[in-house]
Amino acid sequence: MPDFEAALAELEKLVEKMEGGGQTLEEALQSFQRGVELTRMCQTGLK
Repeated sequence: MPDFEAALAELEKLVEKMEGGGQTLEEALQSFQRGVELTRMCQTGLK
């Protein structure tokens, strides 16, 4: 499991990628799922 800073950095990159468009539906769904995982990791790290 990545540390908080690494998870947050990956999440920020995912958001930029998704906002930029150009992903297939499958890629967008995978990015979304990974984003949910990273968000949970970050929330756990803040507790």
